Amino acid sequence: MKRCTLRFVPEIILLLLLGGASLGSPAVTDVGISTRELVERAWIEQDRQFTDALAAPERCEFSLQHTRQIVARGAGLADRLQKLSPANANLERRTAGLRDLGARLEAAESTDNTSVIQRRRLYLDARWAVREIALSHPLLS
Repeated sequence: MKRCTLRFVPEIILLLLLGGASLGSPAVTDVGISTRELVERAWIEQDRQFTDALAAPERCEFSLQHTRQIVARGAGLADRLQKLSPANANLERRTAGLRDLGARLEAAESTDNTSVIQRRRLYLDARWAVREIALSHPLLS
């Protein structure tokens, strides 16, 4: 019995070296896109489902009005977090970024020919800005 077991040991070692099996953590499957893209796709899908549930008659992909609501929610969150930690430089920097985004949004709202690509970029930038503000919560640092 020992002889049979020893005979297969080199083949098992070779199999492990060639990557046929893993003794460590499970293998990670590459899905071909970044985490950032996955998060953005999830946000877009959530908003589409929400819009479908409302059965909005005049649906506009990446509407500036919806992006304005996201920016307003982010500003409200920043105000609440500022009260918790008045001297949070990280929060101040991210809030300034949100204000800059608000200015970009106003500029886009003042023109009638904002493309879907521009609206999408504003929408995703707003979602990322609000996420960054949420992650600057004083209890998370």
